[in-house]
Amino acid sequence: MDNSRYSPPKARVADENELNRSDAEITRREHLRTEIQLKSVGNLYLFGATMMILALGAIVYFAATRNTPRGDEIAFFIFYSVLAAISVAMGLGFRRLRPWVKIPGTILSVIGLLGFPLGTLINSWILYQIHGEKGRVVLAPTYQAIIDATPHVKYERKLGEKIAAWGLVVLVAVGAAAILAAISR
Repeated sequence: MDNSRYSPPKARVADENELNRSDAEITRREHLRTEIQLKSVGNLYLFGATMMILALGAIVYFAATRNTPRGDEIAFFIFYSVLAAISVAMGLGFRRLRPWVKIPGTILSVIGLLGFPLGTLINSWILYQIHGEKGRVVLAPTYQAIIDATPHVKYERKLGEKIAAWGLVVLVAVGAAAILAAISR
């Protein structure tokens, strides 16, 4: 054993804040960004469901302008109704970080990879979030207990994230206004 005064220290050096935190809080802080990203996947599913519900409204509107709906309108209505219900369930599952979303999320993302180029990028990111190391921890059945034990741990958004989020909201609002203006002509 070297007791030279030039040898490195043997004591463990820890951050003072780390000593005061529980293991659950440390785990939660390590995975907080992944939580937010998986919840963002849920937001994408809910946004898609909203667009499908708007499409359902358009189908009903155009079918109502005629006295009898055509067979293809009924088929599209049923198809979009089922797809919208699945999207709402997936969106809520991701927003609540439920473990069951892994299998249907994987299936839908693999199908979504075919939507080149944007669908490929988004769905490969979703697959990474679900099956990455941190995603597997966050979507594990035991992680909900960590969330329940650490309600005080919150994610602090950076300025760039806030600007991007509000920019997206403005773009969606402008797009919706443009669509409504085009329809009302």
